[in-house]
Amino acid sequence: MKKFVEAVDEEPRISAVWWLLMLLNLTRKTETCLLEKSEVVQKSQRGAYLIVPADKSKNHQPLFQPLTEYSKLLLRLALKHSGDSSWVMPGKGNKPRFQRTGVPGSRVSKRVGAQVSPHDLRHTVATILGELGVEPHVIDALQNHRLPRSTDVTGTYNDALVWAYFQQKREALQLWHEHLDKKILKGRLNAHIRQAVDGKKKFEEAMELNMKLGPHSEAHNLAVRRRAAATARERLLAVTRSARAVSAETRGSEGDSAKSQAAARDPGLTSIRKLRMIG
Repeated sequence: MKKFVEAVDEEPRISAVWWLLMLLNLTRKTETCLLEKSEVVQKSQRGAYLIVPADKSKNHQPLFQPLTEYSKLLLRLALKHSGDSSWVMPGKGNKPRFQRTGVPGSRVSKRVGAQVSPHDLRHTVATILGELGVEPHVIDALQNHRLPRSTDVTGTYNDALVWAYFQQKREALQLWHEHLDKKILKGRLNAHIRQAVDGKKKFEEAMELNMKLGPHSEAHNLAVRRRAAATARERLLAVTRSARAVSAETRGSEGDSAKSQAAARDPGLTSIRKLRMIG
């Protein structure tokens, strides 16, 4: 888990926020991408929480997930970079930034040295919660697993169940976040959150270095010379092939012309050749 958090530190900002929200809150990948600012409740009688509406939930069941101080820090930093967009993780044209699993999953997996996916992350966190003594029904509630099917009679009961265990969920998430902070990351969870959202990444430092070197650096000039030499060789090879083809065609034409001229000057010569071929 420590390697995973360190790997997320080097992700682009929006991707890093995406991973950390899933890590801290056990939300699904698409639900996390579609999180809107209006769905982050900072103050209420129940405390801070985020909402996953039924129409965005995989099982069409709303989720009300408590926010700890760690999650609130992450969202507060993320919202600073969201501008006027209605989305927590905005894309182009005031649309959400939809994170596909493939590219960010491959980057993080390469840094960690093992396969990582949002589904694996949810399963791992759920396993840790169980090891910490959290009851299975609370873990199910945190993961927003499907409640018993509603009917006209049980609908009100199930609506109440959506809010059920809210305090237990808050206590479980607090337990998980403190375990992650103090036991796994040695008190550096807040520092990792700040690095992931506001910190400078290694790839950004490399880009800045490249810009400082400029187009006339020795490395750039060497690359330009190599490309120019390769292009020149390809052109020379093409010209040589074309010249050889033209030369072969010219020689063939000249030979046929010479034979025709000789036959025209001495028609008997052709007859003698034919007789020799028959004999």
